[in-house]
Amino acid sequence: MKHSSFLALAAVAALTVSAMPVSAGQPAPSLIYESPREFFGSSDFDKDGRTDLLIVDKESGKYRLGYQLASGVFSWVDCRMSGIKGVAGVSIGHLLAADQMAVAFTSPDDNQITLVDVSSSTAPGRPVPVPFTAALGPNTVVAVEIGGAGKSGLADLYVGSIYNSPDPNQ
Repeated sequence: MKHSSFLALAAVAALTVSAMPVSAGQPAPSLIYESPREFFGSSDFDKDGRTDLLIVDKESGKYRLGYQLASGVFSWVDCRMSGIKGVAGVSIGHLLAADQMAVAFTSPDDNQITLVDVSSSTAPGRPVPVPFTAALGPNTVVAVEIGGAGKSGLADLYVGSIYNSPDPNQ
């Protein structure tokens, strides 16, 4: 994983976002920040009430998690595999289980989307491929709560692509 000077900025921004007020029962928004080589995100991955950090290397698809032990003290796990190289989009949410956080990764190569459970600091989750044929080359993915009848408690995925023709950004 490449070192980036944006790490300190991402950590400060992530901790600032965790202090934002939210509605009862709603998790704090998981904002994703991007540098030329990496994505940065934050959420409470292990449900201990403290904001944890995510760093994704775009080229290799490897990611690292920093679980916050105390205010400003993080325990960083070894690099884990997302199942995708050339990562173009990342999102965080309740994607695999209603009570656990997961990360979605996407790449325009082969219309790939994977989901990985990040709730454990000791056991890396296995990438779960998501079949996707609705567009050509997804380049962004966002976990959103759409709601409606029959909701399972899992977040929905909004997937965008710039490669569709004749309607790009569909």
